[in-house]
Amino acid sequence: MESAGFNVVSWNVNGLRTINIKDALSQLDCSILGIQETKLARDALSEDVGVVDHYTACFSFCRNRTGYSGVALYCRDNFMPTKSEEGLSGLLNKKYSKGPDSLIASYGNVEENEKTNAAAADDDGRSILTQHTVKLPNGEHKLLTVINVYCPRLRTNDPDDPVDNTDFKYTFHNTLGKRANALVANGSFVIVMGDFNISHRPIDRVEADDTEEFATDVFRKWIDELLSLGFVDTFRMLHPDTSDAFTCWCSRTNARQNNYGSRIDYIMVDKELSTYLEKAEVHSDIYGSDHCPISATFHTLIPVPAEKPPLDAAKYYKEFCGKQTNLKDFLSRNDGCPTQNAFEILNRAKSKRNNGPEGKQADITKFFAKKPKITNDTMTVESNSYRHDDMTSSGKTFVDFQQRKEKSLADANQDASKKWKNLMSTPNTPSCAGHNELCVLRTVRKKGLNQGRKFWACPRGVGQSNDPNANCNHFAWVVNTKS
Repeated sequence: MESAGFNVVSWNVNGLRTINIKDALSQLDCSILGIQETKLARDALSEDVGVVDHYTACFSFCRNRTGYSGVALYCRDNFMPTKSEEGLSGLLNKKYSKGPDSLIASYGNVEENEKTNAAAADDDGRSILTQHTVKLPNGEHKLLTVINVYCPRLRTNDPDDPVDNTDFKYTFHNTLGKRANALVANGSFVIVMGDFNISHRPIDRVEADDTEEFATDVFRKWIDELLSLGFVDTFRMLHPDTSDAFTCWCSRTNARQNNYGSRIDYIMVDKELSTYLEKAEVHSDIYGSDHCPISATFHTLIPVPAEKPPLDAAKYYKEFCGKQTNLKDFLSRNDGCPTQNAFEILNRAKSKRNNGPEGKQADITKFFAKKPKITNDTMTVESNSYRHDDMTSSGKTFVDFQQRKEKSLADANQDASKKWKNLMSTPNTPSCAGHNELCVLRTVRKKGLNQGRKFWACPRGVGQSNDPNANCNHFAWVVNTKS
């Protein structure tokens, strides 16, 4: 019997290797799971992550940086997609497409001046799409397209990363909006979900006092425009006035302890699909990342699974589907994902091994030369020219020399140990002024004069200014008075 209804979950996991994906799928019990920030390279994907029983996984990897970005969609077998596709602009598929029949298509009009940023965003592995089929109440079938995105974080006046990426972020959001609307125009239900890196309204961010900023910010206006074109924020549709429903917290300041966060993760759906919305939830009780999962549940619609997974599903990767991988494939992938050139590595290692300084041929005996064995009979002391055979006239003299040498070494070791302990030891831990609790030791990471300096801070998580249980903002530089 066909089961009506389905649910989708979105979760920025901040590194797919930090969670057990099988356990996560079991706990979340969802039809489709969208993952952001997998932080996996194509050749670092393990089979237990890429091939999970009862699910089809589709990935988009960052092609220009290792351990960065990356998104994935896990689709349960009873909602198996007919197609999947990387990227929003369509530019990526000119290089890596499995063929026109494998593409979801319905691209928006990417302007000429946007193509560079749009292509760069696709290369970042920030979006993955799957297309499914659902049965309507009247028995007709309709396409449903899921767009899972990891939107760029805005970087302006950031001393750790001085590159202003405003244009890059705007192009990404603009391309996303065009693609979503084009899919709706071509007759598909559309779900856009993921980490938008935008808190839409003041209610979506803790202590958001500057309401004017929310009214004028270009990226919040982008969400306004998306909503005005017929898309619906599923959570706000069912919970319009719920405050403190945050999805992201700063882990460095332990902000989750006092729910000092923001709502930057969304599940947006087109207007027609919103009529089937049953539930929308923020799962702040589920840990494992600096974000929590969010979900949306739909009633009545019946998933119609595909007969087989799409061509670029992870289970078809050569290393996972039992096909013999030849040496050429191993050394140089042809799927557009970055792998180190193994021949280069081997040549560099060979050159380093075979050549001494200034490119001269190394003497092979150096690799096999044995270190001299030190015994009492052959012991040489660098600071003196004594040898055992020079002291044959007096056994006592040699014994005295041995004792003096051992005492000298012991004293030197004790002195070095004392200096090392002084260098590495932590000063007495003070208490914070606000709670009289032992402080935690932190290090300045921001670039500048104080980078690397240590300081004492209140151990509690940050919170609202009127919260007595929140961080008291105690601060004191570490002063090591030991000599």
